[in-house]
Amino acid sequence: STWGNILNTLLLIKMHIFSSRVIQQNIYQTCSLINNLNHLQVNIFRLLSSATKNKKATPVGDQKSKDQKSKEQKSKEQKSKEQKKESFLRYLASLEAPMPGVEGRWVPRDDFTGEKGFGIFHCPSCKNGWYSAHAYKIYRQGCQKCEKMFFPIALWVNKMKQTFIVKQDKIEPHRSDLCEACQIKKCTRRNDDLF
Repeated sequence: STWGNILNTLLLIKMHIFSSRVIQQNIYQTCSLINNLNHLQVNIFRLLSSATKNKKATPVGDQKSKDQKSKEQKSKEQKSKEQKKESFLRYLASLEAPMPGVEGRWVPRDDFTGEKGFGIFHCPSCKNGWYSAHAYKIYRQGCQKCEKMFFPIALWVNKMKQTFIVKQDKIEPHRSDLCEACQIKKCTRRNDDLF
């Protein structure tokens, strides 16, 4: 840096003064010169520490402009976001269909264009995860462990319209108290309809 170069130059000048035989003959001038160089060095250190603390006086070439840093930070954040999305899409592609013989794919909730479908939920609080055949893009379901409410992280998109017949004895109980769609009477699987 520029200030670092100045400080190094001062140090070299001091060393040269001590080693010079000509100046050693006039000790008074030598001490006075060294004293002035020491004051200059102290003032430069104060200036540097003040610039670092207040960030008002920035030495030329030491720091990039705030705008450039901000752009670089946004670029890094965007790249990180894209990498996370790519990783999530690879994860979804690796998952099996919600039912055997069903053709389609899992998509992130934001990319789902339907209203309802099979859904994957994840609770970041207690790390519980679950699937639901009654997942809505705009309604949340509660975690059965901690009962916090979450939107699905992904929903299934069928390749073509399919109808499923599920035997009554295969239907698992539906917790209406953890289904936001049930609470506003939008869920097709409300317990009061089944019992």
